[in-house]
Amino acid sequence: MSDDIEAFLRRAAQRRKEQAARKAAPTAKPRPQYTDSRAERKIREQQVEEIVEPEIIEQADGFSQLSSRHLQAEHFAGGVGQADDKMDAHIQQVFDHQVSKLASEPADVSSQSQALADGEIAKALIDMLQTSNGVQQAFLLREIIERPTHRWD
Repeated sequence: MSDDIEAFLRRAAQRRKEQAARKAAPTAKPRPQYTDSRAERKIREQQVEEIVEPEIIEQADGFSQLSSRHLQAEHFAGGVGQADDKMDAHIQQVFDHQVSKLASEPADVSSQSQALADGEIAKALIDMLQTSNGVQQAFLLREIIERPTHRWD
């Protein structure tokens, strides 16, 4: 067992020496990249741009251009008016018809079907009130229908 400990200590000492040697060896720093100093100090010739001389252009067709623009605007306004008329005609065609009305008197329902419906409704209410969840729903329904405004004051 002492041999194992000695071997471990030797390996640890060897690792320490290797790490110390790595730290002691100076690392080569990369040289900074510089440009050629002679080229930097040279005076570069500037390119001379071509000078353009102004030229006066006569506007002889000024009135005709204005009149053509005016005519185009009138034509456009007429087109808008026609489109508006078409839309009105379309709306009139689609929505201008008689709407049916509900009868002023209720439809003739036979008393037998009414009694049957009342019986089914009563049975459904009785079934609902037999459960605790149904009773809660009934109380909530009553609170909704008859708002307890007297408690809010």
